[in-house]
Amino acid sequence: MNDGKKYWVVGGTVFVMILSLVCGYLFQCPALPVAALLWLAVTVSLLKRERNLCRRQMEELSGMFNDILERTPLVFSGTMRDTLDGKLAGQMDKLQGLLQYYDRALWEEQESIKRLITEIAHQLRTPLANLEVYLSLCKADASGEELALYLDAIEVSEGKIAFLIESFIKISRLEHYCIQIKKEKRDIRETLLKAMAALEKKAAARQVGLKLLTAEPLQVLHDKNWLCEAVQNLLDNSIKYSSAGGAVEISFQDNEMFTRIQVRDYGIGIEAGEEAQVFKRFYRGRRAAGEEGFGVGLYLAREIVLQHGGFMKVTRKEQGLLAEIYLPR
Repeated sequence: MNDGKKYWVVGGTVFVMILSLVCGYLFQCPALPVAALLWLAVTVSLLKRERNLCRRQMEELSGMFNDILERTPLVFSGTMRDTLDGKLAGQMDKLQGLLQYYDRALWEEQESIKRLITEIAHQLRTPLANLEVYLSLCKADASGEELALYLDAIEVSEGKIAFLIESFIKISRLEHYCIQIKKEKRDIRETLLKAMAALEKKAAARQVGLKLLTAEPLQVLHDKNWLCEAVQNLLDNSIKYSSAGGAVEISFQDNEMFTRIQVRDYGIGIEAGEEAQVFKRFYRGRRAAGEEGFGVGLYLAREIVLQHGGFMKVTRKEQGLLAEIYLPR
């Protein structure tokens, strides 16, 4: 019973009592005051029942708050249907759902951090061990060519550690959305040429040719620095896994929905079933076991593309691999 109905019942009861007493006095009818008293008794009984119902509802709401705090499922009874208390109960149920969602998200975040720490320790173990070995050899009175060889090995290990640390920082910033992708309408061809220039020296050292097949400029909404890094990662993989005399071809096309960037190489490629696996953090393809690398290039590239609102995919070819970036128009 809501407040408005309560006021009408009490007011009506008082009115009927007064009217019955007056009529009983005027018309000398004792039945009217008796009827008024009976009405009063019924009204008091109804108000007591309503009070008890309100008490039960308050106790139930209190129990629901306790269930939310204890993270236990909420249980509803029939006393809270189509009332303000029922609406509150429904809102509390939604609140508990939100709390459970955030609890689950927090747990997943903690598990992700644990996995990342484990992967960092695993990836750093080898270069750190190499560094320790070569430093001990340098201390063992090494000289001449031997010392130069050890110092070169130390420099390589130091470079690997620096690369890993930089990659970990980028991974963390991308995964936690600490990086702002500033998209602007720019010529995508210039971005691709910049990425190619950064890998030109490495390609020449491995005798791999880089070819941009599309000559026409194209204005595309993108962050030139971050997208350049994503393309560099694709090119770096293609160069690394191509043999001497090979080629890496870059092209782009435009349609109503996407701008597609393609990087095609004719290297060792990947095994069947690895098309989705290669985008996992620190994943190394089975054919890449004998090559240098840490398995972060494609992962970082995909994270960058995802934050552009696009997606990536790779396709196995009879020889080599085709990697594609799709950016929304």
